Amino acid sequence: MMKRITAAALCAAFACNALAGQRASFDADWRFGKFGKFADCLAAAEPSDAAKPGFDDSKWRLLDLPHDWGVESPFIMSEPNQTGSLPWNAVGWYRKTFSIPASAKGKRLFLDFDGAMMTPDVYVNGEKAGEWKYGYSSFRIDITPFVKYGEKNLFAVRVENKTNSTRWYPGAGIYRHVWLSTSDPVHFEHWGVSVSSSDVKGISLKPRSATSQSATVTVEVEIKNDSAKDDTVAVSGEIEGAGEGAKRYGEFSRKGIKVPAGACVKESFTCRLKGPVPLWDVSDPSRLRLGVKLFGKNGKKLLDTHAERFGVRTVEWKADGFHLNGRRVKLNGVCQHHDQGPLGAAVHKRAIERQVEILESFGVNAIRTSHNPPAPELLDICDRRGILVLDELFDCWKSLKEGKQNGYNLFWDDWRYKDVANWVRRDRNHPCVIAWSIGNEIAEQGQGAEGAARAKDLVQAVKSHDPARLVTCGCNDVRAADNAFGKELDIHGFNYKPNDYGAFLKNHKGHPFFSSESSSCVSTRGFYSFPADDGDFAPFWRRNFCDNLAVCQVSDYGIYAPGWAYAPDVEFAAQEDYPEVAGEFVWTGFDYLGEPTPWNLGRKPANDFRGLPEAEIKRLEAELEEIKKQGTPSRSSYFGIVDLCGFRKDRAWLYQSQWLPDVPMAHILPHWNWQGLRDGRKTPVFVYTSGDSAELFLNGKSLGKRVKKAKASLTGKDLNGDMRERFRLTWMDVVYEPGKLEVVAYKDGKEWARDAVETTGPVSTFRAKADRATVSADGHDLSYVEIDTLDAKGRVVPTGKDRFTFKVEGPFDLVGVCNGDPTDHESMKGDSMRAFAGKAQAIVRSRKDKPGKGALVITREGGETKRVELKSR
Repeated sequence: MMKRITAAALCAAFACNALAGQRASFDADWRFGKFGKFADCLAAAEPSDAAKPGFDDSKWRLLDLPHDWGVESPFIMSEPNQTGSLPWNAVGWYRKTFSIPASAKGKRLFLDFDGAMMTPDVYVNGEKAGEWKYGYSSFRIDITPFVKYGEKNLFAVRVENKTNSTRWYPGAGIYRHVWLSTSDPVHFEHWGVSVSSSDVKGISLKPRSATSQSATVTVEVEIKNDSAKDDTVAVSGEIEGAGEGAKRYGEFSRKGIKVPAGACVKESFTCRLKGPVPLWDVSDPSRLRLGVKLFGKNGKKLLDTHAERFGVRTVEWKADGFHLNGRRVKLNGVCQHHDQGPLGAAVHKRAIERQVEILESFGVNAIRTSHNPPAPELLDICDRRGILVLDELFDCWKSLKEGKQNGYNLFWDDWRYKDVANWVRRDRNHPCVIAWSIGNEIAEQGQGAEGAARAKDLVQAVKSHDPARLVTCGCNDVRAADNAFGKELDIHGFNYKPNDYGAFLKNHKGHPFFSSESSSCVSTRGFYSFPADDGDFAPFWRRNFCDNLAVCQVSDYGIYAPGWAYAPDVEFAAQEDYPEVAGEFVWTGFDYLGEPTPWNLGRKPANDFRGLPEAEIKRLEAELEEIKKQGTPSRSSYFGIVDLCGFRKDRAWLYQSQWLPDVPMAHILPHWNWQGLRDGRKTPVFVYTSGDSAELFLNGKSLGKRVKKAKASLTGKDLNGDMRERFRLTWMDVVYEPGKLEVVAYKDGKEWARDAVETTGPVSTFRAKADRATVSADGHDLSYVEIDTLDAKGRVVPTGKDRFTFKVEGPFDLVGVCNGDPTDHESMKGDSMRAFAGKAQAIVRSRKDKPGKGALVITREGGETKRVELKSR
């Protein structure tokens, strides 16, 4: 990892003939123009000379990266809602001038892209310096041959997002960071330093402390000679603890390494660390520091340095599940797409960090990067917080998927090995990464020998860069469990196959497996629906949401799912009944832009409704056709355990009850504001608790005690009979009356936790609170402000829908607004947003190098105004 400095500081370093091997942020001051159907320039036609230095870009926007042009737009009803109803499919040009000092001559210069969506072409001074194809890959472009020293240089990047290329909102543009890197002609190769641990002895695991008596660390370095002369170099390194004055655990060195001109050589070093050696663990994610130096001219001149934090730990996938540092750890995981809600795909480290914090709050300990390499920031955060990561590469191989003709199938033949190399080499030093996933629901699963050959090809490519970690794939084709495709996988990943675990255990004894994708339950935060007939609750329990498609919302009772999917309880039961399952990755942790099933107009409706009678499917398809005539019904998903803002849906407490069983908790749903709507009518009440039983009270009167059913039978994918009470407690015949609904939960006969909901008055006021009132003045840091509608007694009104407007004072910018409603087509980049189910959100970002005090001023319709004080430093 190179030292990160500013571009200006990098120029100063050149002027002082300072050490190369540094990288500077190259994010600032780009001119941007968008062309095509939704052009934002003077003409829709793409200019033919935009890469040339003489092109006039003075009327283009000036902006800083990362940048996502799609999310800047209001939602467009005519655009496909499968990809978020946003205009991401266009051509974008980015241009930037930058002076390279004459003192840089003789150095190697590179542009490092963390990601650009998609098919980026990179130009320097009018000449094409390089390209990439896959929008999720990080890549390097050598710009040395094209740079003019002592002059201004023109850098231009063209990106093009093609239609029919993705199943969800992909983002658009240079949506991750860009770096200008420098090196001596003889240098460490990009991502060419790898570090791994083995032979970890004497492990001791205590609360928030994990150590070993000893461990072996292997460091491999790749040394590249881009000069015209042979060189003899030396390498030295040390391994230390964190912080000043930290313990040195080991060191290594070697002289006389010959590196021929134009060659790349690999050297391996082994250190035996003696303890106590801190381990990287979910309970104590300690890391060590690796520092490596490269010397040239027979060891006399310092050419390059590399510093990296890494973790010593053991990872094993066994017949009984996943093991970390010698003990079994169940994977309580979620799948995550890469967008950050109102911010789109544009990377903000704080946004990613906040997502992880919210997931951790209900027990998540693992993330699957579905279905692509993540932003580097996610892995850094997971390293630091002790979150396990299933690192995934592709959603499509060579064969078409769901008719997406412009997907990765276009690039498979020429680019797959390059993408595998960049993916694995970039991420292999992260201790959080516990396995590689080469794909998701790949069409090749059932394509016989040809599909198996492609799987084998990818597995071998992965292991050529990282022989230690195991490889898996998310498989939704039941044949993959037994055919040649599945035999190529070290670990079997089941997508939505809880009823197949028993057969797999019988037929593949000792082979590790897990649920790579589970549940796909759908719901809208704070929205509840009920059967029209109080005497017939059969439709209420039906797995497919089908009572009223025209509402375009799904009840938050957490029992509805598409045809391929099921309620969370089904997976809980399967994993309890078959404890050999390593765990699950729920689809999904957060709601995301696009794929608004069951109103996903990019899919065949019958796939979402399968499992229902044919007549019912036809009725629903006809109803959906009528909805479509009114335009796109919704633009973001319903799958998340939390909504697009990061506000919990009720399901979050259900997962918490299973994943944090030792944390006292009880949660009641639904809300109790049904006055004038359900008076005297049966209104089902659910309780999620980490206890084993609970008693419900309405206005002080007991409605009975419920006890969780142990080992209730699992039949198919429905919540039948006692299965309803195995993980949740239900009172189906509560007759609604306004007032207070309260639950007392018990565990082992003792009171464990309480919760209550009560009927509130109308909205009278609001409260607003920032998650962080003080942020860094780096131009990237964020403060999330949560707004709740309140009644006159200060109680949250769960049905509040008041409109709020926002104004920023001081060195801050308003960068996003949201309310978590999948059907709201209002722009998330405006200065106004209505509350949905009692909540709204505003996101404020600091300005670079402008510390100071400021505020977010919030005005509720009707004139009430409140301030949230902020500070950047």
